Amino acid sequence: MRWAESTERLAPDLGAHALLARMMEKRGISSSDQDSFLRPKLADLCDPEGIPGISEAIEILAHGIEKNHRILIFSDYDVDGIVSAAVMKLFLVAMGMSEVRTFLPDRRQEGYGLTQAGLQRALEGGPTPDLFIALVEQRCAGFGLGLATPREHAQRGSQVCLTRERDAKDGVTSSAFSIVQALIARSVIGDYRAGDGALHKDILRFGLTPLYIGFEDVWNAVEQLRQVLETDEWKQPQFMQHHAVT
Repeated sequence: MRWAESTERLAPDLGAHALLARMMEKRGISSSDQDSFLRPKLADLCDPEGIPGISEAIEILAHGIEKNHRILIFSDYDVDGIVSAAVMKLFLVAMGMSEVRTFLPDRRQEGYGLTQAGLQRALEGGPTPDLFIALVEQRCAGFGLGLATPREHAQRGSQVCLTRERDAKDGVTSSAFSIVQALIARSVIGDYRAGDGALHKDILRFGLTPLYIGFEDVWNAVEQLRQVLETDEWKQPQFMQHHAVT
């Protein structure tokens, strides 16, 4: 690359050093645009509608505000990223959002931008499957539940699978199925997977995605499970009817 002196110069009234003028020229900022570059006004900003994917992003955000979803703002460590994250959080809180969290990645460990490592740590900052497992074992002890999911965090995803022994009388009736149905009636959505009554036990499966649920949601789900087991609510006839979708 050959250095070439440019005839473009920064307007004197801006009071900038000659070195800054040269830097701006090398960035392709002509003298006619330098004033708006150094002293931008709202009128100088680009039309936000021109940002790729902006319409879809607005639709998702509006839906999240309407449903009061839990929101994570993934920032960066530059001053504009930190300030933008703070402004966005203030806006969402003012809109009535109850759970808004900001995350600042580690530059050396997680790199710049939305990286897999950064996103993983950001999601781990919320309620995790570990919390769900600990609460189930504490509050639902003595009800015949077991854990099929690996305890080691690195060996599992965002789902937790609990086991339940089949009815001892006939070896066929699955209380796991009925428990899931009773939980669904209480607005706790789980999933049932049938075992074979021998080697593979019946499964109650729950998905926990920290981006969309809060600590209160996890606590409430376990409390609903405890009540269903403690009161034998799952034994009610309507919860024993098998349908095409469980």
